[in-house]
Amino acid sequence: MTRKLFITSCFLLCVFSCFSQNLTKKQKEYATIGSSSIQYYAKKKSLNKNVIYVNGGIIPLWEAYNINYERMMVNLKGNFVNSLWVRAGAGGWGLHTEKGGHVLTTFMMLLGSKNSHVELSAGVTLLEEALSGSSNNDLSYQNPNSYSSDENPLYPAGGVSYRYQKPEGHFIFRTGVTFPEHLHFSFGYAF
Repeated sequence: MTRKLFITSCFLLCVFSCFSQNLTKKQKEYATIGSSSIQYYAKKKSLNKNVIYVNGGIIPLWEAYNINYERMMVNLKGNFVNSLWVRAGAGGWGLHTEKGGHVLTTFMMLLGSKNSHVELSAGVTLLEEALSGSSNNDLSYQNPNSYSSDENPLYPAGGVSYRYQKPEGHFIFRTGVTFPEHLHFSFGYAF
């Protein structure tokens, strides 16, 4: 009888001691398997490192569209600054009667650690003017403020956007105000 009582008491003490402590946030990241001291780290999920997306933007008299590739350069896994990225893109633009192509490259910083992020970007874009019908046929008049297709000037690119991307998820949605797209919407795939 004392042997059964002793075994039952030991069992109850073990059960109650297992559920008697509240774990802190840091302790919840670790788990103990059985009574041994084998522990594993619960790895924090991170964003996929590559993203491809199409982007289109428009304001009155201005439109721009492009296809972009992004690559995560640094994964900070912080609660405020999440990661640092590099973006390269190419597309087209139009302004009233003028149109052309553009290429851009920007450095980006994502803020936020869950699904919703604020995206800050800064870089340069090369706007190339294409000949457009009747507006460039008159060779006798040349606007001194316009640029020729030989110059292809660089302009600052970048802006602020909202970005929806789940950690280790594949769907990307972006919207915000940037140059050269201005008010834009983007859909893409992360891998």
